[in-house]
Amino acid sequence: MQLLEVVGELACPVRSAVPGGERRGSSSFSSPHRLRLIPSFLPVSEADWMLAQLLADLPWKQKSNLLHGVSYEEPRLTCWFGELPYTYSHSTLQPNTQWHPVLAELRQRVELASGHSFNSLLCNLYRDGKDSIAWHSDSEPSLRPRPTIGSLSLGDTRNFEMRKQPAAEEDRDYTYAERIRVPLSHGTLLLMEGAVQEDWQHQVPKEYHDRGPRINLTFRMIYPEPGPR
Repeated sequence: MQLLEVVGELACPVRSAVPGGERRGSSSFSSPHRLRLIPSFLPVSEADWMLAQLLADLPWKQKSNLLHGVSYEEPRLTCWFGELPYTYSHSTLQPNTQWHPVLAELRQRVELASGHSFNSLLCNLYRDGKDSIAWHSDSEPSLRPRPTIGSLSLGDTRNFEMRKQPAAEEDRDYTYAERIRVPLSHGTLLLMEGAVQEDWQHQVPKEYHDRGPRINLTFRMIYPEPGPR
């Protein structure tokens, strides 16, 4: 089974980058991993006004995280919606149950398309090509194993890159890790399911040419974190 399944027409090229060249999606990916890409999930006219409204209305803030005991500001803006807090990178986003009407509608539509339920949403705003998110997996305890993430893109196209995590005996050396790059365009929905978060990392890298704003809405199911025993 291929890692990437395209539902509908793929408007942008998707390749798997490996040492020695590039190839299109490979059948060597194992069945527990699944990406579903739905280009044009939203019509352009609808995606346009939703982007404008969310840029203006959402409570965007720059989150501070800790890395090796040093505080740094994320190179993007975020906001959080859900009944539970969400902790990553040693800092916590507080509950926010006041869902914007556009976000509430989109949650229902993503649930219908994916066949999964979501109770939370992390919104990311990439203001230009200098904003980014580094390599990581969505593997926090509150997500539980093998979460489904529904990722909806609005705005300028940005590359979504993935790399397979090396085996433990390879000392986490990513030099020869399998990689894919998926350009996510305006109105595209990407669903990450199964063991994708366990076995792969992803990033949105900086781009050193002009890029307009992009909003990425990542719908997820959050559970209470287990307390100390």
